[in-house]
Amino acid sequence: MTLTLTYDEQYLTGSNESDIGVLWFDEESGFFIIQEQAVVDTQNNTVTLELAHFSTYMMVDLSIWNSIEPIDYDIPTEETNYDFYCAFDLSQHMSVTARNNALEAFQTLFLL
Repeated sequence: MTLTLTYDEQYLTGSNESDIGVLWFDEESGFFIIQEQAVVDTQNNTVTLELAHFSTYMMVDLSIWNSIEPIDYDIPTEETNYDFYCAFDLSQHMSVTARNNALEAFQTLFLL
């Protein structure tokens, strides 16, 4: 299937058209995957890509996307105690069911 997305230059606010890219949200891994096959047509304000499946896709400024610093999960702990750090992705990228499953797992783990 060929997917063609259109964009309006007035909403790019500080982004270059040449930096536009498309990400696919891989529900199995929970990661966004850059779609290298996306072709930006700056004359027609379109982004076209060939797809093998239907899923969740979004256009982004790849220069911003690729410059985001990784999260440092190196949390200091005390020798005599166990410190736990839990992070939940409560953004719109998780379904309600997935959020509830994460909360239930957290409560079970810590016997809340």
